[in-house]
Amino acid sequence: MARGGAPDRSGEGSRRVTPRATPAAPARRVRPRDVIVVALLVAGLLAGTLLVIFGGDTSTDPTTTDPAEAGAQGGTLPLDDLSLEAVEGWSGLRVPDGAEGFLTARVGEGQLDVTFTMSPEDEASFIEGSGLPEPEPGQRKILHTSPLWKLNPGAEDAEPPEPQEEAGGTDGAGPTTTAPPVTTLEIRGAADRHGDVVRAVELVEEEPGTIRARIVLTAA
Repeated sequence: MARGGAPDRSGEGSRRVTPRATPAAPARRVRPRDVIVVALLVAGLLAGTLLVIFGGDTSTDPTTTDPAEAGAQGGTLPLDDLSLEAVEGWSGLRVPDGAEGFLTARVGEGQLDVTFTMSPEDEASFIEGSGLPEPEPGQRKILHTSPLWKLNPGAEDAEPPEPQEEAGGTDGAGPTTTAPPVTTLEIRGAADRHGDVVRAVELVEEEPGTIRARIVLTAA
């Protein structure tokens, strides 16, 4: 025993007390839904940034549509009333008072074929009153066959004429077959756009003193 009465503990050795380790918190489980939400937010932020940088002015300049292409856009025409007055109202056409045989044929909801005849003296008033360009010789503006053209065929639209039989000659030969000549009518054409309507017009002199107007009105 050590001096002073205190017990001698030098032989017992010292014990190190190791603190108990604190268990680590479990890792948070990442759910697929959270990944999708974050991805959408990032994509939205990126899209907004690109729009601000590259968006600029979104206005477009007006363009002129070629009349041959404008009718392919799938528009409609007001075809409930096909009277002369109604067609003139929305198409801008001015049919002369002396015109005859005004006929129309609907082709779907976006096209109307029109035909009538007039005297050569009325042609100028029709063109000027309708605001059409001056028709040019040899300019085909209508590239399809309308049922109206078949009702009122010109020489290039009609069926080939029947061959004619001629009597045989004095040499005893049989009758010969000849075909009468086919006269090609000159077509003068013009096309323009009146509001939302594309107008294609062809003028044909079917016979002396009679001009036939063949018109196709198409929604632009």
